[in-house]
Order: sequence, then C-alpha cells, then structure tokens
Amino acid sequence: MTGAVNEPGNFLVPIGTTAEELVEAAGGLKENAKKIFMGGPMTGLCAPNLSVSIAKNNNGLIAFDAEMSKAYEETACIRCGRCISACPMRLLPYEMKFSIERGDLELAKKQGLMDCVLCGACAYICPARRHLTAAFKTAREELAAKARR
Repeated sequence: MTGAVNEPGNFLVPIGTTAEELVEAAGGLKENAKKIFMGGPMTGLCAPNLSVSIAKNNNGLIAFDAEMSKAYEETACIRCGRCISACPMRLLPYEMKFSIERGDLELAKKQGLMDCVLCGACAYICPARRHLTAAFKTAREELAAKARR
C-alpha cells in the first residue's frame, strides 16, 4: 500500500480483505487522497470504492492524490498508432476501445478483444492516457457474464 496514505508499507493480507481494511492498516488516507488504484502501474485498475476485496492477482494498492490522479485523466485518442506498435499480439487497441465506447462488444470481440493478454503495454505507451487495458478487461467481463446467462 503506497501513495497518499499515512503509513505506506508492505502488508501480507488474506484474499478477501477489503481495500478499506488495508487502508486502515496503512494509517488511513491522507486528506488529499482521491482514487485507489488496485494492481501494478501497467495492469492495475481504479477501484470503484473501498469495499472491493483483495483478490489473488492483486499485488498492491496505490492511493492517488489529486495531482497524481490528474496525470491519469483520459483524453481523446490522437490516433498516433503507438498502442499498435506496443501490442505484443499485434492488435488494434484504439479500434477496440472505440467499439467498446460505442457499446459494440461483438465488434470489439471480432477485432481481437479475447486475444488481448491485458499486458497494459498499449495503455502505458499512450500519450492520450487512454484507459485501454481497463476497458478491455471490463468488456471481457461483460461478454463472459452475457455468455453465462
């Protein structure tokens, strides 16, 4: 647990521990804390709230203050193609993201959504700070939920 917390540190916690419990163990959030980021800087996601549970694949929590959060605000795609160059699967991340934003998950699937390894290289290299990996993970979860129904 690091970032905008009073006592950052490493904590060994059981699966199922809430982010709130971990924040308490780290001495609580600083006044300027704005967002909680679950996972590493490449493949992590912004937690919707502190009631989310720690899962096996979580390797850390980062509390972002307002200044750090601003650095991760998404802006419009400038179609530079860096995400394509960075993708180890040779996908077209920006096109998949546009399809997801339009609500066309089936098109995103045809564009290779399920082939994405969620490595985060596209989001890391993106100068527009597009939340590509997070969108892909969420879209895949939605498709999986739809398939279970």
